Amino acid sequence: MNTIISLLTGLADSMVRAFRHTSTLAAMKLLTAVLSVRLNLDVNKHNAQRLYEVEKQRLSGKRTSYRLDQLERKRKEVREVSCIRDVDVIPEIRATCMEEICSWIKTYPDAFLNDSYLKYIGWMLNDKQAEVRLKCLLGLQGIYSRKELVSRMDLFTNRFKDRIVSMPLDKDHEVAVQAMKLLMLMSQNCEDVLSAEDCEMLYQFVYTTHRPLAVAAGEFLYKRYLCLPTSCIFSFPSPTERQMKRNFCFDECGITSTRLHLLCSHK
Repeated sequence: MNTIISLLTGLADSMVRAFRHTSTLAAMKLLTAVLSVRLNLDVNKHNAQRLYEVEKQRLSGKRTSYRLDQLERKRKEVREVSCIRDVDVIPEIRATCMEEICSWIKTYPDAFLNDSYLKYIGWMLNDKQAEVRLKCLLGLQGIYSRKELVSRMDLFTNRFKDRIVSMPLDKDHEVAVQAMKLLMLMSQNCEDVLSAEDCEMLYQFVYTTHRPLAVAAGEFLYKRYLCLPTSCIFSFPSPTERQMKRNFCFDECGITSTRLHLLCSHK
């Protein structure tokens, strides 16, 4: 294992692009596998502490703790690759790093759900390559979809929310669509994260000529407040929001606006 880690770490700094790409990918996948083993050991240790008598539990705990310490040292060595290669000139390498970091956060949040790793994702939201930005957005969707993780994302949300709100304007269509879907998750799971001004700007995307983005914006609009009773209209402080509520909400017969129906029925 030591030899493999040393080899991959060294090749990740190679001047040859093919070596950098392959070694970075291998190192990322290796760390993902190490995390899986560590999680299994954590579970086994917990079960041992509950099921075995005191003496056997103590001995088993020592052996497991030793293996956990070994894996932790390996994890620290390999994760240095992700911190170095997230600024690699090859976009595929940067995208791989972002994809794996997001995977680690979801798999082992106790170790990775902190600003030390989240900041790399936030920085790469400004990457010049759409592929990298897209990987960040897809990874963040997986994180923001889990309410138990969202409560620990306050610092990241406050720091990078404005950037995410601006991303439906991205020149890459797929990035724009996934940004809108991420904002929908943030709106659902993060209380008051989006201001009235943010929402007013996002609602306007239902009129865009790019249909997938218009559909995503229509879903955002519906889930944001159209599904609420019509009597709630006056709880919205913004005149624009109240007007859009009148234009798009259920009428007296319970029939939705034709425009919204057409948007959401042809995905």
